[in-house]
Amino acid sequence: MQAITIFLCAANGYDDTLFSIGKRAFRTPKARSITFRNLACASLWTAKKRANRTIVHKKLSDFRLLNRLNSGLMEISLINVLLNSISSFLYLSSHDNVTHEPALKYYRKAEEILKLLKPVLDAVFDSDVASEELLQKAFADLGDSVIELKELFGNLHPLTSKIYLVLQFETSILKVQASIVEIFKHLKSFAQHLPLELNASSLELCEQNIKQIGVEQTSTIISQAIREQVEGPGPSSESLAKLEDRLSLKSNEELLIEVVALEKFKEYAEQAEENSEAEYFNQMIALVTLMHEGLVAMEQFESSNPIPVPAEFCCPLSLKLMTDPNMDNRIVIANFGVIGLLVDLLHSTDAKIQENAVTAVLHLSINDNNKIAIANVNAIEHLFHVLYTGTPEAKENSAATLFSLSFIGENKVRIGSSGVIKPLVELLGNGTPRGRKYASTAVFSLSTFHENKSRIVQAGAVTYSMDPAGMVDKA
Repeated sequence: MQAITIFLCAANGYDDTLFSIGKRAFRTPKARSITFRNLACASLWTAKKRANRTIVHKKLSDFRLLNRLNSGLMEISLINVLLNSISSFLYLSSHDNVTHEPALKYYRKAEEILKLLKPVLDAVFDSDVASEELLQKAFADLGDSVIELKELFGNLHPLTSKIYLVLQFETSILKVQASIVEIFKHLKSFAQHLPLELNASSLELCEQNIKQIGVEQTSTIISQAIREQVEGPGPSSESLAKLEDRLSLKSNEELLIEVVALEKFKEYAEQAEENSEAEYFNQMIALVTLMHEGLVAMEQFESSNPIPVPAEFCCPLSLKLMTDPNMDNRIVIANFGVIGLLVDLLHSTDAKIQENAVTAVLHLSINDNNKIAIANVNAIEHLFHVLYTGTPEAKENSAATLFSLSFIGENKVRIGSSGVIKPLVELLGNGTPRGRKYASTAVFSLSTFHENKSRIVQAGAVTYSMDPAGMVDKA
């Protein structure tokens, strides 16, 4: 059990824990176990790789314990751990996380590389060179890279930024290739001690095959597109087409999800005061927004309908004419987890994206089950934000959404206590005709909950003219 604990600590990056446990492991009677020693060794090496460099330098003397690997059964160590890590990575091929693009194509590249390497490591396993210090370090470096790669693929989430993932995939796979090249360099220097099947020509052939497995340099295209956007007239259509293909951002839904994910990364960078990173994410957001605009233009160009369809009759997700009623689609969209993403977009700095998001939330709110789900992800507070900062159209649809949500008694309480009544009442006085109409219907609906009546009066509703239906008067 303790050996398993050490291995899990090494795999998950609990540096202090794995360092202290790994160090103590060599001093216990259990250290006679080969598996136990290998896992303890892995924990120390992983701690050395991951810990803060200042701390590591202070503890370098503790790593002298690793010299004890040079005797007896402990000679087989890191190569065994490395082989287990590779097998664990290859097992991910059946994992749902790697069945979608762009993750799938990057996983296949890494899988191909490691499958070419594994027979070489199997042959070296029982040889005398397996315990050579230079190879041990090279095995440790590659093992660390494989663990990072496994964590990256194993922890994929469908709502993570594809741009961010692709940059991580490319960096990690290139690190794996570099570590493998280092291993081959050392193997060639010990050629006379290698098994017969690992002669110079077979090693050279295997190394060349691994080097020839190219990894798409999408990061280069991203950098070029951003540079064209910042310094020139904008990214070329060719660059945008390549990005759409390589990032698998080919639908309006995927582009909206990407913007939300990048907005989150930008927010984290700003909170950490990493201004250069925040600016980089901002540039990527602008790039994805441009891709979105291009998709909208293409959809309109390819439309067979000769009569332009007003925006309010189009689904903000699919960009298609939305027929009503269509409750099934609204339920499916909600169950897919899109509501939270759309609500996050209500804080987007891009006016058009914000308008699309609030319109989408409005349409989803027509379903009663969605009314509660929308309120549960703090949509009311975000709609409050739109009423103050949004475009006239966004404000109109924000008021209409609050009216729709207020059909549920529980939501009347939430909306009333959120402070959103005041900007609704202000919209009565300074909004567009449609904005005033939607605000008045929302205020009227909220007034049916007793505690909201005083809030409506305090917000100054009586100072504004009534709409033709007289709804403000009723309120």
